[in-house]
Amino acid sequence: MTLRRASAALLLLAALSGCTGGDDDGPAAPEVIAPSAPVTVDGNGVTVTVEPGPNSVLTAVVQVTTDELSRPRLVATADGHRVVVPARGRPARDHTMALVGLRAETTYDLRLRGDGALAGLDGELAFSTGSLPADLPRVETQVDGDPRPGVTLFNATPSDLSVEHPGNLIGVDEEGEVVWYHQDEQLISDARQLPGGDLLYNFGNIGAREVDVLGEVVHDWTTSTRVRAGQHDRFGHETYAADAIVIDTPRLQHEVAFPLPNGNFLALSQEVRTYRGFEDPGCPPGPFEDPTVRPQRGDVVIEYTPDGEVVHQLSLLDAIDPRDQPGSQQCNLKTDAIATGDQVFVDWSHGNSATLFEAENTVLVSARNLSSVMALRWEADEHGPAGEVLWQLGPGLDFELTEGEWFYRQHAPEVQPDGTILLYDNGSQRPVDTDDKAEAPAPYSRAVAYELDRSGPRSTWTARQVWEHRIDTPAGPVYADFLGDADSIGGGHVLITHGAVIDEAVNRNTALIVEVDRATDEILLSIRVPSDGDLGWQTYRAEHLDSWYPRVADQPLAGDPPLP
Repeated sequence: MTLRRASAALLLLAALSGCTGGDDDGPAAPEVIAPSAPVTVDGNGVTVTVEPGPNSVLTAVVQVTTDELSRPRLVATADGHRVVVPARGRPARDHTMALVGLRAETTYDLRLRGDGALAGLDGELAFSTGSLPADLPRVETQVDGDPRPGVTLFNATPSDLSVEHPGNLIGVDEEGEVVWYHQDEQLISDARQLPGGDLLYNFGNIGAREVDVLGEVVHDWTTSTRVRAGQHDRFGHETYAADAIVIDTPRLQHEVAFPLPNGNFLALSQEVRTYRGFEDPGCPPGPFEDPTVRPQRGDVVIEYTPDGEVVHQLSLLDAIDPRDQPGSQQCNLKTDAIATGDQVFVDWSHGNSATLFEAENTVLVSARNLSSVMALRWEADEHGPAGEVLWQLGPGLDFELTEGEWFYRQHAPEVQPDGTILLYDNGSQRPVDTDDKAEAPAPYSRAVAYELDRSGPRSTWTARQVWEHRIDTPAGPVYADFLGDADSIGGGHVLITHGAVIDEAVNRNTALIVEVDRATDEILLSIRVPSDGDLGWQTYRAEHLDSWYPRVADQPLAGDPPLP
């Protein structure tokens, strides 16, 4: 649904109020509409077959066969909505075209262009999309300005992973309409578009999967630990394909990075080490007989080839001694049945992003539980060893903050063309000036950008806040204790993901994604995934896609700006 006048704050307030309508019997079940049946049309030396896509009622596959060499382009129109499938490749006689980006329950007129014979089928080709699946999360949208043309792509994860499709990717266009979706048997977190148009996503927080725009699996990567645990989880869901490539590492978690210029991939894995000599953190009685001896889970940045070989890795536990920088979660104990069995450990660093800057030989890592954005030397060079900490940005670290506020337990830092760092500040455990909870200000989350100055000696380094965006509602500030994202998407717009906002009425998570104009702070597009009865929904990140059909030549392979 698309609302064009109410503000994002009002949409969220209405959602969190728990108000419902309808009579006691509830609304009647909506009619389920199926997509068009396959159809074939011949004429003028051209044969065209249109059939529904294999995995979504919003997609179609168009097969074009011509007597002469051709390079067809497809235009689909309906009620003012227009989708263009560009011509791709060299002229040929057989073409398979993926038609995606359509709206539900809509009939489209299809027209082929490229030569006169193709145009001769005008008026004879059409395709009708079906109803969205009943188990696809409900999406509420508002358009209050002029969002950037394209698609907002985001994941939606349910609070109950036993449902048939715990993994959901959804695409919403600039008019607030759902135009694409993909469902899978494991939760989907980080997702991004590859240069050729396929999508790569973190799968089950242990592997990675590449699918095409029709939802067909192209490549699947899993880990040696997942293989030892078995192909299916405790709910009977498949965790990796039979032909998956196995990587010898405990997990691929949180981050699946854009391919490196050499074609390899960057990801986050993990390890657990036990350290002696901690100061007693004063935690409640727990499983550690001696509280000064504490197992620590740290992140490992790995580079792996498409064939699954790990060719380089850096351990955060090699870079930083957790006894010197224990972080905020020494009393938060966890287990990981797949990766480490029944061992209890402290979730020390909790990395949630890694970005390689090859020109600077530096990898930028976000360690949420340390409230640190850290730069590490990627490979040994004349300046020092691999893994050396070059600097850390965050409260109490290498930079003095001269203006604004620090971030706490952040997600997804992104270096901007001007050298500033944009990130999502969850604000979890943000310090307050009072011990009285009744007097403490309400917690809040925000997107925030910092300018760094490293021009002098380390002792003189400074940072200052240059921009922030937060949402205040009559019920209080928008606050997502965990998950979140902030991306610059061009045109001065920023896409902000408040990934897990509590719906107090049912004590379930909801997700709120907003596109804002950085110059005015105006919210242009709001996307909300509300809770559904006892089922909550959360979103890890959102991405903006300019097109479903990018050209490889248009995509920079090393497009990150220099580090500040």
